[in-house]
Amino acid sequence: MGRGLIGGVVSGVVVAGLGLGALSVLSPVSQPRVTAPEGAPQTAPASEPVPDPVAAPQASEPAGISPAPDATPKAEIMLLPDGSQVAPAQAAGSGARPQVFAAGQGGGFSNAPGTVVNRLPSVGRPAGMDTGEAPLAVAPAAGGKAIERFSAPPPQAIGRPMMSVVLYDVGEAAGGLDPQTIASLGLPVTVALDPTQPDVAERARRYRAAGLEVAVLAAGIAEGATVQDVATAMESWRQAVPEAVAVLDGPSPQFQNNRILSQQVVAGLKAAGEGLMTQSAGLDSAGQVARAKGVPQIQLWRVADAGREDRAEIGRTLDRAAFEGERKNGVAVMLTAWPESVAALTDWAASMSGKIVLAPASALMLSRS
Repeated sequence: MGRGLIGGVVSGVVVAGLGLGALSVLSPVSQPRVTAPEGAPQTAPASEPVPDPVAAPQASEPAGISPAPDATPKAEIMLLPDGSQVAPAQAAGSGARPQVFAAGQGGGFSNAPGTVVNRLPSVGRPAGMDTGEAPLAVAPAAGGKAIERFSAPPPQAIGRPMMSVVLYDVGEAAGGLDPQTIASLGLPVTVALDPTQPDVAERARRYRAAGLEVAVLAAGIAEGATVQDVATAMESWRQAVPEAVAVLDGPSPQFQNNRILSQQVVAGLKAAGEGLMTQSAGLDSAGQVARAKGVPQIQLWRVADAGREDRAEIGRTLDRAAFEGERKNGVAVMLTAWPESVAALTDWAASMSGKIVLAPASALMLSRS
């Protein structure tokens, strides 16, 4: 009886042990939680990054945005309210004022150091380059403009258009009339003189004494003349005919269709207060430049005796010139002082229409300036 009781107890203990073992396998026993002593530093969970102890405290990021791994701030372009950009170098706190780049301003890349693009030649006047536009070294005329000081008295036009006749004195050796005959015509012609004639100064003096005005014929200007060449030529004209009211580019023009030469001549005329007379041939660059610069200027409508026409034909050309003058409120023609040409002029003047009036070339030039 006693032996049976002991055996039962032992069997119960064994069964209980087997039950506990089965429970431990099916449900792991949780580890005991270790509590750090008071005052010790807290250890972050293993799943969270450990902050760098030397980095400055960072502001908390909004939810869902991870901070960049590099702690150094990146340069950014900031936009102003008007759409302009602030350069990255001018970040807040840099101490410098923001540099604003607006559309259409600044020099772009063309002037940046080391840039070799956009270096095409520019249209302009490089230093040391002679474009032919330099004004001539001519002092302004003392006492006023030459075209006003040495001009013949203008007519009493009373609203009528003016017609000017430029009479070219070729000299007796070429078959032309002498100054005394020309001066005695009693017509307000403008006499053009060749500055290379040996007695040109005396001829000019005689015309001026008779009350006529004189102009100087352009001479001595070559096609490739320089600024100094033109200045020298113009100075020689003034020495030969000091009281000329204007320069006349003759039937075989020397400069009027060459823009660079025209600019040089017109600059000299403007400085001296002289006028310009050109031919109706070619582009007449000289006339264009003169008008742009405010120099008194007229273009001759015709050389009425260019082919040594006879007296009757010259008269008809003068009639057509008068009609042109009525249409365009003024006209100028050129004649050579050959006897037949002057005879045709006097015949025509005696019977000319009262709708137009003969006038010195200076009067017509000044009326258009």
